[in-house]
Amino acid sequence: MNRFSKFSWFLLVWTVLVIAWGTVVRATNSGAGCGNFWPLCGDSLIPTFEVFHTIVEFSHRVMSGLLIIFVIILFLWGRKIHKSDPSRIRIVNAILFFTLFEALLGAGLVLFGLVEDNSSNLRIVAVSIHLLNTFILLGVVATNAWWSNHPLLSSVGINRVKKLFYGFLSIIAMIGVTGAITALADTLFPSTSMMHTLSEQFQKNNHILISLRILHPILAILLGFAITYILINYLETDNATINKLKVGLWILILLQFGLGFSNIIFLTPVFIQVIHLVIADIIWILTVFLFLSEPIIRIKNHE
Repeated sequence: MNRFSKFSWFLLVWTVLVIAWGTVVRATNSGAGCGNFWPLCGDSLIPTFEVFHTIVEFSHRVMSGLLIIFVIILFLWGRKIHKSDPSRIRIVNAILFFTLFEALLGAGLVLFGLVEDNSSNLRIVAVSIHLLNTFILLGVVATNAWWSNHPLLSSVGINRVKKLFYGFLSIIAMIGVTGAITALADTLFPSTSMMHTLSEQFQKNNHILISLRILHPILAILLGFAITYILINYLETDNATINKLKVGLWILILLQFGLGFSNIIFLTPVFIQVIHLVIADIIWILTVFLFLSEPIIRIKNHE
């Protein structure tokens, strides 16, 4: 790999780390660790590190700030070396756009007080939009990394697989959004036992977050089987790399099921939540890689 390619893969890893630490911020209820201030933390640029929530929130802001710097470097570098390649230029443009939008969403959560114990409908909507943008950002960063040392999709290939790809994106987005809502519910309305969690679903006048909490495990199981079915019945290839990607997806989906059940059984400890999200990110990245390998993928019965 050349230097740009190495930097592109580094950016992908860093993006996953920033997302993972964002989960720690939410799971530890540290979103208000700097108060309702942004970009300042409290009334200063660098706070005193005496409060745990402040340390968690400020470290996430530092990581996010570094991400923006890295993305700007990638943007300028990519436009310089790919100035005659509009497809690659569009990708680096998209990375910059969705990174800045991600930063604005994060700032909005803080400035409008959609953190800590806020359980309003506006926070539910904002968290859902934040999650969707995160997946799109991760997808374009993964695309740039893959294309930095792999061939681009052909126009024919794009038309041939885009519907199936959008189907995968929709499935993973639904799982992700309901997962974000469930995680928020677990943070704001923690359960004392599995039976307590189940009994809450049948109580009247529940908060909407409690009522929606059950959606994620149900959708995750159904849609996880749907993804596996599609991989088995609609995609085939003789290429070893692509087959490894497919096997990797199956293994990670099974692992996600196990982590999901562990989350419920052990009442959502932070470390399992973080691992659960990181695995979800990797599943999405591998899905992107799978479809970017279109030249050696055949769609069964649609040759």
